[in-house]
Amino acid sequence: MIWKCTDKNIEYGDKPLVMGIVNVTPDSFSDGGDHFTPEAAVEYALKLVENGADILDFGAQSTRPGYTEISPIEEMDRLEPVISKVRAQTDVPISIDTYFPVVALNTIECGANIINDVSGVITEKMAKVVRDNQAGWIIMHNGAGGISEVHKFFDESINKCEALGIDKLQICFDMGIGFGKDRVQDLALISRISDYKPDGYPLLLG
Repeated sequence: MIWKCTDKNIEYGDKPLVMGIVNVTPDSFSDGGDHFTPEAAVEYALKLVENGADILDFGAQSTRPGYTEISPIEEMDRLEPVISKVRAQTDVPISIDTYFPVVALNTIECGANIINDVSGVITEKMAKVVRDNQAGWIIMHNGAGGISEVHKFFDESINKCEALGIDKLQICFDMGIGFGKDRVQDLALISRISDYKPDGYPLLLG
């Protein structure tokens, strides 16, 4: 099966693909500050590729509990020098963790292929960026909810994307483990994927 992401066709289905995460932030919950400088972020990204990462995902805004939101300009200032340098040194697909359409557009112009939108909201502005650039779009369920709620969200998202002219081959879903759900809901979603995963769409498990 194929996931269309700008000029990349990512094949999935035969085996799990590994997404390497690079947090270009001072305050992420797992590694905040470790890769905050462009030099450190680029070095770590290339090391992830060397170690077998199939996709690189860059985020410049922490989404840990209690985080402070930064502006699209600051997010772009953190991302642009990193994406440009990484793209010049590897052909691995690049994903950008953002919910700002302007950041999505600018990073695609720097060489990114996928928009990883954790907002849980499908907007016309973000859909236009994705549609016009044929980018991959990761749509995440953000908030509390079990299998029935996530299943409903995925179905509604498919209908919205179709109405907005998004090719289904561009879409990937994420059930949003840890984003507002309790541990029981998380474990149920991990163990019962076939109960809510839409056929013909890749699923990201973060």
